[in-house]
This record gives sequence, C-alpha cells and structure tokens, in this order.
Amino acid sequence: MECVTPSRERQIAIGPFKEETFHHGLCDRIGCLRHPHRSPTDRRVADLLGGGAIEFREEQLEYSFRRALMRDYQSFDICPEQALQYAALSFGLKLAPSDKSRLLEQYRTLPPYEDTVAGVQALRRSSHTLFAFSNGVEATVRHLLESAGVLPLLDGVVSVDDLRTFKPNPTVYDYLTTRSQQTKTRTWVVSANPFDVLGAKAAGLRAAWVKRRDDAVFDPWGVAPDLVIATLGELADTLEPLNPKNPASG
Repeated sequence: MECVTPSRERQIAIGPFKEETFHHGLCDRIGCLRHPHRSPTDRRVADLLGGGAIEFREEQLEYSFRRALMRDYQSFDICPEQALQYAALSFGLKLAPSDKSRLLEQYRTLPPYEDTVAGVQALRRSSHTLFAFSNGVEATVRHLLESAGVLPLLDGVVSVDDLRTFKPNPTVYDYLTTRSQQTKTRTWVVSANPFDVLGAKAAGLRAAWVKRRDDAVFDPWGVAPDLVIATLGELADTLEPLNPKNPASG
C-alpha cells in the first residue's frame, strides 16, 4: 500500500506494510508499513516449509506481475493463497486445510513496523494528505490497516483492484492522482519495493524508497528515487523543506 502527500496541495503514496508491498503500500502489501517476515504467519510458513516464507512472499508478487502482463486478472486476495500452495509444493509438503486457512488469516493481520504509526502521525501533523495505495482488495486493505491502528490516520484507501490490474502498470499511478485529485509532480509514492518506486517514477510521480535493510539493493535501471529513507519517521522531516506552505522554504 502506498500514499501520502506533503501538504494538502501535495499527495504522498506510502506502502505501510511489507507487501507492496507499507507491499499491498501505506506501502503493497504492501512493503513499507507492514512487517511480513516477522509476523506469526511467516514464522509459521518458515516452520512448515523449512525456509519457504521468503519464497511465499516473492511468488505473490511474481503472480501479480504475470497476471498484469497476461491480462488474466484475479484479485490480489488470490495471490497469497496460490503462492502458499506453490511454496508448500516446492518443499514437498502438504498443508492441511486448517493450517492453510490459519496462515492466510494471520497474513491478513500483519503487524506494522515499529516506526509506522509514529511516522504517519508526524506526516499528518505536517499537513500532508495520506492514502493507502495498494494492489490489495480495498476491504482486505482496510481490515489490515485497521488491525495495525493505521486506518484512522489516513485520508483514504486507493485500491488498484478497481482497475483489474497491478502495480507497476502505469495506469494505476494515473488512477492514484485522479482519486487524490493531485498533479503527478505533487504526488509521492513512498515504498520499500523498488518496483513500485520505479513504476511511480516512470509514470511521472515523485517517489521515496524506504530502505528497510542496510543490504537492500535498488534495481540498477539508471533511475534513482527522489528520496531514500530508512524509516517513515525520517519522511516528515525530509519533506518539510519541500512543503510550499512552510515559511522557511520561501
């Protein structure tokens, strides 16, 4: 998920959870706000699959990329279910229906990163307009954000499910600016997922990469994020000088 805005005249898209991605995107499922690999779900997957949790996560994203390219849409709710099945098969295991249901339900209530709530509160105090921008189905995204204590801090949720495609299709970033009623140059996507940052930049939006790990590598495509931050807590301070309503910015 992803979406925030510096000042009421600018929007910022943030991925609040590791999706897509705060990934489903406030970043996919989201990426920058959620903590997928530390949740009970992923620990359980790791226990059952002997290290399959990361493959589970990567397959979700790959499935969304494939479906967008093939124009064979299934909602993002389907991707975790199919990715979990793939991971189990890859490790030669058969999950009981009860285990599968429990794992998927836990995945829908991933905990936020430690800096998520405080970071979003700081952005709101700086008068930024905040949205969750996600590949996920809106009802699922809202449930996730509500369980993390983030939903009441946001101005809205923008789900690309409305378009029946996935990030980084350029149309989803156009849809974000339409829904937020902002120009592209005043809209920021904030994500821990490099593909989302690259997608936003290619579509003409501004983008910040949340580098959650020291060893994280940004794709060497010759395109750089407008900002690189380690936590959401850094974001409000970094954007403040860019805020046109800030007297210090002239």
